[in-house]
Amino acid sequence: MRAMNNRENLITEFISLPAVAFAGVSSNPKRFGAVAYRSLRKKGWTLYPVNPKMQTFDGEVCYKSISEIPFPVRGVLSMVPAAETLTIAKECKQRGIEYLWIQQQSESIEALDFCNEQQIKVIAHECILMHYPPVTSIHAFHRWLKRIFGRKH
Repeated sequence: MRAMNNRENLITEFISLPAVAFAGVSSNPKRFGAVAYRSLRKKGWTLYPVNPKMQTFDGEVCYKSISEIPFPVRGVLSMVPAAETLTIAKECKQRGIEYLWIQQQSESIEALDFCNEQQIKVIAHECILMHYPPVTSIHAFHRWLKRIFGRKH
């Protein structure tokens, strides 16, 4: 059995959280922010949708910001545009959230630096659907490819 590295430990810890805020849920059903949210909910994960432009999403209250969520939150899954990711990281710090998963293509150097400086456990350059079990379909194939060819960050 191979030992897990720090990145794998962080991923395991994050997907073990009972509930997370989902920043960047999309009203467009074809956008990844809607597809991923629905997929993760279908798998049984408790998610709190966050989008300042929406009041509800799939019948759930959609919060304007992470700070508005009235429940304990230890992790945030962020699918906002890269230009908005630093704002999400700062909200995590203000709320005392210890984990931030920045969905691939949403990363910014400023947000990653901020997380490291503020000791927020950050996961970046990863797709949540390649890790949250059960991993199926195209995401299982992508995960396999990534393991074969690797990608160092």
